[in-house]
Amino acid sequence: MRFKTTELAKPRAAQWLRASLQLLLCLCAAGAAQAAPASNRLHAAWRAAITSTPLPAKGCFSAEYPATVWKQVACTQPPNRAYEPARGSGVGFGNDYAAEISGSISSAVGSFPAITGLTSEKSAGASNQYSLQMNVPYFSSPACKTSPYPPGCAAWQQFVFSQSAGKNATSSAFMVYWLINFGAYCPSGWTQEALNCFINSTAVAVPHQKLTAIAALQLSGAAAAGGNDTVKITTAKKAYAVSAPDSALDLAGSWTGTEFNITAMMGVVMIVGIATEMAIFFASEYQALERTLPAREALHNAALNRLRPILMSTLAMILALLPLGVAISGSGDQMLQPLAIATIAGIIVQLPLVLLAMPVVVGLTVRRKGSAPRTDTAPGS
Repeated sequence: MRFKTTELAKPRAAQWLRASLQLLLCLCAAGAAQAAPASNRLHAAWRAAITSTPLPAKGCFSAEYPATVWKQVACTQPPNRAYEPARGSGVGFGNDYAAEISGSISSAVGSFPAITGLTSEKSAGASNQYSLQMNVPYFSSPACKTSPYPPGCAAWQQFVFSQSAGKNATSSAFMVYWLINFGAYCPSGWTQEALNCFINSTAVAVPHQKLTAIAALQLSGAAAAGGNDTVKITTAKKAYAVSAPDSALDLAGSWTGTEFNITAMMGVVMIVGIATEMAIFFASEYQALERTLPAREALHNAALNRLRPILMSTLAMILALLPLGVAISGSGDQMLQPLAIATIAGIIVQLPLVLLAMPVVVGLTVRRKGSAPRTDTAPGS
């Protein structure tokens, strides 16, 4: 009996200890789960508060959670490049979000609060190279008065967060002022882009931001008549802003709509689709030949039969992307040049993979069916 009593007491003690630990872990997990949403709500409230807090003066500023006071910092130079002007009255090359009102806008905020399936991206072999843009519609501006044909000129303004990659990577927020269809000669200090002219404001430096954390990024723009235009970028716990005189284009009073989009040159995604299509071409040809030929011979003939159409498709795509790859038009193509270069390089690389590696892979996985051709005729016929 003593033996049984001793042996029974230990499991009960162990069960009690295990249950206590499980309860303690559950309580800790529940507390952490409750703390996380509370922390997220505090950060969201802070981002809203700092975004609505005006800058004390013209220049560059930063703020850090939980403070809602802007501190002046040194400004920097923005990237020396154009951000593609609108084609017609719209902006962007894909699905964009735009807001319009009947009156005028004094400020706007854009963000991506819900992101699913984003794990990584690459542009010309580099990761985290992208820009966030808040673009206003075309509007009339006194700056067009010096155009050779003022009625055909329109102003356009962008609030931009731009991030490059590589050894000399930079990240900054700034504003871009455009004069669309201004003429062959731009005003002093402006950069010529075909018949368009642009000039960038000073920029505020921003630490490198991974694209996978884009849900925590928030871009805002504001315009004040007789005052300053401002662009702000907020991360999870920090905010950065830069302001410049509204008199550059006199946006205030003419701002009636806002488009918010993300531009990331992801040529690799295009290459996956192109390579998949080429592989389907080869696989369909092999399946047709495999009905009457041995597997090895069918693989060889499928590669030969599809060689010319695949080469023709590859050459056509390279020739179509070549002008964009060398930015031959000079009308803002620099923004899409990395996309074209990455796509051309990927097309060249995928060619031997489809024509050489694909037959090898299929040959290793196909079921051996003997050396004799397979026929579908009935026995005895």
